[in-house]
Amino acid sequence: MANSSPVGSEPTRYLELRISRRYSDSGTGERPLFLGASVKFALREAVKASRASAAVDAQAMGVVQVDSPAMAERSRVAVGDWIVQGAKVGAQEGEKRFFVEATA
Repeated sequence: MANSSPVGSEPTRYLELRISRRYSDSGTGERPLFLGASVKFALREAVKASRASAAVDAQAMGVVQVDSPAMAERSRVAVGDWIVQGAKVGAQEGEKRFFVEATA
């Protein structure tokens, strides 16, 4: 691969270029961590407010736990509104538990 500079020439030096901060910490550390945490806490508060507005018994639903990644389906199940309540399937009389055992 040939050198693009003429033979014997010096490399270009940028003497006027001043770097005020050599290393920036804006992409690392506390700020990005707490930005994601603030979204998670906001989702948790939104689930609490949705439970209250949907008149869901919060004691029956338990503690608000929003796992990551907090997708729309998980948020809806955490709220426990009428759509989720209608989708629950309970065991019928005489049903046995279903268990599959893997054999080697």
